[in-house]
Amino acid sequence: MNPDKIRISYWGSPAISAFLLEKLILDNRFDISFVVTQPDKPRSKRGREVLPSPVKKIALENNIPVFEPASLKKELKTLCDEFSRYNILFHVVFAYGRLIPADIFNAPILKTINFHASLLPLLRGAAPIEYALLEGHKKTGWSIQAIVEKMDAGDVFFQKEISIYEDDTKKSLAEKMISELLNFGPDVIEKYACKELLSFKQDENKATFCGKIKTEDAKINWDDDHIKIRNLYRAFFENPGVFSFFNFKKIKIDFDLSIPVQNYKINEKAPNGQIISIEKDKFWIVCGDKVSLPVGFIQPEGKKKMKADDFVNGYRIKEGDVIGR
Repeated sequence: MNPDKIRISYWGSPAISAFLLEKLILDNRFDISFVVTQPDKPRSKRGREVLPSPVKKIALENNIPVFEPASLKKELKTLCDEFSRYNILFHVVFAYGRLIPADIFNAPILKTINFHASLLPLLRGAAPIEYALLEGHKKTGWSIQAIVEKMDAGDVFFQKEISIYEDDTKKSLAEKMISELLNFGPDVIEKYACKELLSFKQDENKATFCGKIKTEDAKINWDDDHIKIRNLYRAFFENPGVFSFFNFKKIKIDFDLSIPVQNYKINEKAPNGQIISIEKDKFWIVCGDKVSLPVGFIQPEGKKKMKADDFVNGYRIKEGDVIGR
């Protein structure tokens, strides 16, 4: 243990959190005394292989002690005793995935800070990146805040705005956000350790909330307007992906975001969900506001993803067919 370094613990689980951990490990200003992450679980597509979290993998590769409690509440006393041995300055939390008891987050000298992927008090909760897209926000960002017992309600020490573009998806927005975080995150942690950051309280009257993303939420309702359906696709991009039905069989749909919204086709007479136009590399499905969306790829249930024209030819699709049943 180097007394000249800032001694912290790191709490996180998914890949997005592992990027920051790796950055901090390589930064000579910090001593990552230990890592806390979620227990090993099935992480392969078929769920057959039990694997460590990406954060645990990085920690073990760098010989950092790892704790992976099944229950923080049930193991509270043991964990508090263990953590006290390391004499850290504060805990750093980024996408750990569970609520942390007050006895833990209040224990270090400077307590605990959390990296949250929204401009608090907007989008408190588990899926702020997805919900920023679902709700059609033009900007989002990072908030570094104190952890308190009420979820994501602690005082904010630092915020960084990030623009959301019309063609951003969950994947592209997350990549942009983590790139920004890796640039400023270590410096902000150092400034917090040196007590150089001024905090401000969140306005509870402006707080909004977002729950966990569920696969069933990704079902397209063709009665919705084209903006809402397009935002649903952007938020659920690739994983789990949006879906509908054709001839009572599930299909995953990829819309072509490269086409400007102002060029979308309109058909006032077509019923919602109807294919109104078939072109060489795409076809158009009309939405509830009679504006249609361009489909670039389809993945029928149990099949590989295919181009729109291959789906049209292979399934004998024609204009007038209706998607959604």
